[in-house]
Amino acid sequence: MGAKIPQADLKPGDVLLMQGTGIVSDLIRMFDQGRYSHAAIYDGQNVAEMLSPGTTVRPVAESVADAWFVDVYRFISNDGQPLGNPGLDPQPVLGRIRYYEQNRQRYAYEQILLLALLCATRSEAQQNLSPVLAMILRRILDSAAEKIASMIHAGKEPMICSELVYRCYTEAGPLYAIRVRGADLPRLAAEAAVTVRTEALTPEEADFKREATTFLLNYAAAKRRNLGTREFASAASPRDIVAASTVADFVTPRDLATSPNLQMVGTLA
Repeated sequence: MGAKIPQADLKPGDVLLMQGTGIVSDLIRMFDQGRYSHAAIYDGQNVAEMLSPGTTVRPVAESVADAWFVDVYRFISNDGQPLGNPGLDPQPVLGRIRYYEQNRQRYAYEQILLLALLCATRSEAQQNLSPVLAMILRRILDSAAEKIASMIHAGKEPMICSELVYRCYTEAGPLYAIRVRGADLPRLAAEAAVTVRTEALTPEEADFKREATTFLLNYAAAKRRNLGTREFASAASPRDIVAASTVADFVTPRDLATSPNLQMVGTLA
């Protein structure tokens, strides 16, 4: 734990990484191999985050009420400049936050979605599966698939909590890009899913692999259907954002916590 950060000392653009309560939060942390199960971003007055209805804006105290603890991270550019320094105006980032706040009805999120993505893309979840664990993981994927189907039916795009934070920075322009170590690995796993081989797997592993493949393909289809209609900040070209989107789809809370562009400054008091 770092220094205690009073709410009054939060700065626009601060990233809030939370350790939530409940079994789904515990499983997210287990598969993500990190301390956090939820991510949000501070807009200068309130917290913007992904919840079931979509992008949600609410007071800090309400947002963090159910968390065990909340760590505060601040953006540092590749040349070591903090957000707010001359030449690193926070307005482009705040503009992207406002965009998602104003278009909240276009997106939707469920915790089970992040958990399913971790199950489907983390190789640790796919090895040495017992029949019981395989059944549990398949149920997670089935539940997430139902959520995706309902989002598509409602005309919404699925977006996980950490993806929102990543997009608010990366879509603000090249100076604000968050580098994420290894975030392309799940993307590559998703792209390779169509050629998955199951001959060397146990029956439980093979069944799960097929379910994970189907889930990833459906998730990718749900994401790509709306990509061409998303408005972009003037600071970043659409081509840059399209390239970053394949990474953004799979960014997790742990990816944000381990990014060299996000520095922990303390724990929210």
